[in-house]
Amino acid sequence: MTFAEKSTLTMTLLLVVVFGAYFALVLGPVAASPDRQGAFTGLMIAATVVLTILAVASHIVLAVLFRTQANAAHDERDRLIALRSERLSGYILAVGMFAGIVLAMLDAAAFWIAQALLAAWVLAEVSEGISKLVQYRRGT
Repeated sequence: MTFAEKSTLTMTLLLVVVFGAYFALVLGPVAASPDRQGAFTGLMIAATVVLTILAVASHIVLAVLFRTQANAAHDERDRLIALRSERLSGYILAVGMFAGIVLAMLDAAAFWIAQALLAAWVLAEVSEGISKLVQYRRGT
């Protein structure tokens, strides 16, 4: 497994775990709360900070454990895999942004618009990671 694969797998798992917990809290008890606006803002900031800290720490560990792989240059295959995966995630993100715009046009609460936009971003990033991993495993 290349360093790029390890990095992608790590980030994809971190996104699923951190934002899975975030959405479980926000769409559960917080959604029913009268002060959901303030509660979800704090949770969103906390999730972002936790994700950032875990991403930095995990990549430091990966770089130390796999020093030679971490310094390897990206080749044409890596760039092609990244391009294909980013294209897929771009489509998913575009659909999610359109959904957020539709919610705004329907005068939905800011809480639901924010959750739709964040979910679109998380789904796009997770789909990009999965797409990269599948392409690396296939050898394309």
